[in-house]
Amino acid sequence: MTPIVLRPLLAALALLLFLPQPISAQENLSIGSFVGTFSGSGIAEGSDPIYAPETARDMDVVIRVAGDGFEVTWTTVVRDPNGKATRKTETLGFDRAGPNRFTAPSRRDAMTAGGLAWAGIEAQTLNVYILTIDDNGGYQLQRYARTLSGRGMELTFTRTASGDARRSVKGLLVKTAK
Repeated sequence: MTPIVLRPLLAALALLLFLPQPISAQENLSIGSFVGTFSGSGIAEGSDPIYAPETARDMDVVIRVAGDGFEVTWTTVVRDPNGKATRKTETLGFDRAGPNRFTAPSRRDAMTAGGLAWAGIEAQTLNVYILTIDDNGGYQLQRYARTLSGRGMELTFTRTASGDARRSVKGLLVKTAK
């Protein structure tokens, strides 16, 4: 090739090297990146008969390092159409099981009321999963995806029951403390 042909090719290659990588190609964050207190709100939608089809909720999340893993506490305040508020708080501790993988020692059996819980980090998202199996062999899977962004923490919660989507929540939380 002549130098005239190489210049545009080299310029294009240099441009590709300096473009931002898509999230899927970015390195996974460490659990330390998620540590802090986050507060915000979101909207829940779904077909679950115990809730209205669409409900607003306030949310708080606290993530802290615990040993070689982490602990996450989340609080949700749901208001029914009459304005009555219901507050629910849950805490789960996780031990490191490998690079970007964690298990919850208190939740190791999907057949028990607490279910089986595990977590993983993929790029900028901390995923927490809880799997429970009911008396008839059906299952319920909950996924809490907490993604760090320039706006704070984007939360996406999904709950499926034996393959049917039952509830989803999307919200934005801002960091209020380290």
